[in-house]
Amino acid sequence: PEESARQRESLLRGLAMLERLDPRKRIAFVLRCVEGLSLDEIGAIVGAKAPAVGQRVKHAQRELAAMIERDSKRERKS
Repeated sequence: PEESARQRESLLRGLAMLERLDPRKRIAFVLRCVEGLSLDEIGAIVGAKAPAVGQRVKHAQRELAAMIERDSKRERKS
């Protein structure tokens, strides 16, 4: 039960972080990292060229990493 509650809390934190991303970055990130689509496939869906989609994914990864780092620091202080 305790582990399940921790997992649920982590999932909710992760979803909240995704929600804070710019929608274009979030969509590109989810389609690439969750759905496993290629940059070309994502580009066709969102109406952007593959390099632009790649940049959106990269920026989303960086922003999420920064959010996770801040969250971890807050956890350590608590």
